[in-house]
Amino acid sequence: MVTEGISFEDLPVDNSHKKDQTTNETVQETLDKLEEKKRNYLKIAPKKDSDVIRILELIEEPTMLREETVEERRKRLATILFVNRDSLKKYYKSELYLNCTSENGTTTNDGSLSDVEDQENQSDEDEFYTPASSQLLSVRRFLVKDSIERARKRIRNEKQFTITNTQSSMIKSRRERIKVAQHFELEGSQVISKRPISRVSISAKSKYFAAGSWGGDIVIQHVKTLERIVNIEEEARGKIGGLDWNRRGNLLVSGSEDSTVRLHEFNESCNSLKELFTLKGHEGRVAHVKFHPTDNYIASASFDNTWRLWDVETGSELLLQEGHNKEVYSIDFQNDGSLLCSGGLDNIGLVWDVRAGKSIMELKGHTKPVYSVQWCPNAYQVATGGGDGLINIWDIRNTKKASEILAHKNIVTDISVTHDEAPFLISCGYDKTINIYSADNWAKINTLVGHADKVLTANISKDGKYIVSGGWDRSVKLWENHA
Repeated sequence: MVTEGISFEDLPVDNSHKKDQTTNETVQETLDKLEEKKRNYLKIAPKKDSDVIRILELIEEPTMLREETVEERRKRLATILFVNRDSLKKYYKSELYLNCTSENGTTTNDGSLSDVEDQENQSDEDEFYTPASSQLLSVRRFLVKDSIERARKRIRNEKQFTITNTQSSMIKSRRERIKVAQHFELEGSQVISKRPISRVSISAKSKYFAAGSWGGDIVIQHVKTLERIVNIEEEARGKIGGLDWNRRGNLLVSGSEDSTVRLHEFNESCNSLKELFTLKGHEGRVAHVKFHPTDNYIASASFDNTWRLWDVETGSELLLQEGHNKEVYSIDFQNDGSLLCSGGLDNIGLVWDVRAGKSIMELKGHTKPVYSVQWCPNAYQVATGGGDGLINIWDIRNTKKASEILAHKNIVTDISVTHDEAPFLISCGYDKTINIYSADNWAKINTLVGHADKVLTANISKDGKYIVSGGWDRSVKLWENHA
């Protein structure tokens, strides 16, 4: 015989009884009054998040808590003012109080703290939240459907691959891939800027690559010949932090030190790069940019501690996402398009559900900043490269670190992965090398040596045939697989 227990949460609670014999007030009535007082303290809390942060600094409270939303931060401030009289006095004596009460439409009478208590008689309550725009809601609905379909297709392909290939044939194929990765050779090298090369990106069809430098210039070259197709020099925008091609290869997005994200159209027939939009909103250097798998959206990571989502068609900002305590340095979309991983100078990575705008996993394992993040083709593993010389592989299915690679003697500056049946991962670093690893067991297969100084960026083509790298020696180098 099986008996069912009763959940603690399901037990009935009766708050209608009197507290004691000195008052006719019930417990529920007292709780309601306390809640009303807390709501009234919310009225004197500013509506602007920047003001909320300034007040928290003033009263010596943490300005941000992990995964705390703007609305939750404001409510936390109101609760502190409600329970801590000293904090309330400190706030009242500051100029912030007068500014905020006038902005909120709250007036004071005789300039005493009792004014706050007087507001408890008011029944109106200002709701404070950051509502999603109708455009963002529409995008999220689309992403739910699209990501499910992409996941179904991926799983279907994986099942088909396992059916049509025996275990022995897969092992043989992987061994051949390892041999292939051992045959990369330096095919060409060009000095293309007066400053270090900060970012390279190979187009989806491996025909062209784009390179950006700390001098603000962007160059597009043929992969096979290194022939220069486009050369844009614009020192005013500062360091190029991010470059990424869309899947068709006709759009290139860049992020730069002047806090802007720029969307360019590449015309192959006339070898031109036309700027379509300058996306403004970040308040710090843009360190990385990525196209969403649908090519409809762009994500950007910035030194203003946020990452943002942009609409490619309209150039409008869809989402501003907080979560890191320091600069956000790298971002990457999972292949299904539902998740995004961000890496920051606060030594952590965060996995976000783009459909809901929430952080669902914290990647803690680096002792120094995370400079690069990269999803694996299987969609459940993500790699992070850090200033501690490590590459950590995380499995989001069990929210744990699956593997740790002792990658470089110094900072890991960039990582990239192929997108075929037997993928491998590459990394580069301050030790002037580029390493190649098997994605099966994360063993090192090859090390490419050729740069005269720190390597800042490296990108491998989707088919694993080409690697383009750049760094402090101001050169881009082309490595080709001759197997």
